[in-house]
Amino acid sequence: MDELDYKKIGLKMKEVRVSNHIRQEKIARDLGCTVAFISNVENNRAKLNLRMLAYYSKLCSTPMDVFIKAGYGKEAPSDTANQKENELLFLFSEMTEAEQDGLLRALKAWKQN
Repeated sequence: MDELDYKKIGLKMKEVRVSNHIRQEKIARDLGCTVAFISNVENNRAKLNLRMLAYYSKLCSTPMDVFIKAGYGKEAPSDTANQKENELLFLFSEMTEAEQDGLLRALKAWKQN
């Protein structure tokens, strides 16, 4: 699998935010962080997290896979694949950090078999 380019994801987040006429101040206020942090994520100077990606997706009415695909530089997968990816990302985002770690370990072990 190709490696994600987080710079491209951040740029896509910024592009979608600007096209929806949403200011960084609103996002910072809603997420309880600083405008500088939002800018840093959009410009790949700070680490992106799933909570932020999910927030941008909901706020801008843009499926999360749009941002992920931008990171891979690939065309959109089929609608069925999009639905599965979105459902997995949503379920993952609802888990605790310990549950996420456990799931990742299990998936890695399963993939090796």
